Amino acid sequence: IRSEDRFYINTVTGFGLKFTSDSQGFTVDNGFGQVTSYSFSEDRSSVTINNSFSAGGFGEWVYYHSSIPGVYSSDNTKLLLTKITGSYTDSYGDFLDEILIYDLITDEKTHIDVENSQDLTNAVWLPAMNTFVVLLETFRSHDFYLIDLETKSLTQLLEGDWTNFYNTISFSPHSDLLVYAQGNRLISWD
Repeated sequence: IRSEDRFYINTVTGFGLKFTSDSQGFTVDNGFGQVTSYSFSEDRSSVTINNSFSAGGFGEWVYYHSSIPGVYSSDNTKLLLTKITGSYTDSYGDFLDEILIYDLITDEKTHIDVENSQDLTNAVWLPAMNTFVVLLETFRSHDFYLIDLETKSLTQLLEGDWTNFYNTISFSPHSDLLVYAQGNRLISWD
């Protein structure tokens, strides 16, 4: 981050900040069901609002608010967010209704339904497959799913359980190697 960018970032309030992959903009979750994306001017002298979404972030809860205000595709044309039942402020009473994927070029919104009482804890974009993968948590398991954007559905790839769940996921640059933390083990999967 350029030191002068801090001035503009400090004028925005919210919970969690995520930069676009080209660092020309960022997204902030206000913590109450509204996510806003901002972009820097070409000379980095100002910041403007691009979009505001009626949606929320996800991830670990910090002061009863989610910590990840969405995940961008590698070309910054798609943004994954969530729709929650509740106030977005209760880590025990708010449940995920659907995963929302916004196409920032066409303004289309894709709705992916999820089962009741699941939380989205992490997500990542797979450039080689042109889609997202997500970690969904219930009271009994943490499971890893691939999002099929055409059928608007989830395909389970890995299944965990309460004692042996996935904490985080990461992919190599070409999406050919998955590395994830499962409990206290670090595992790679080709």
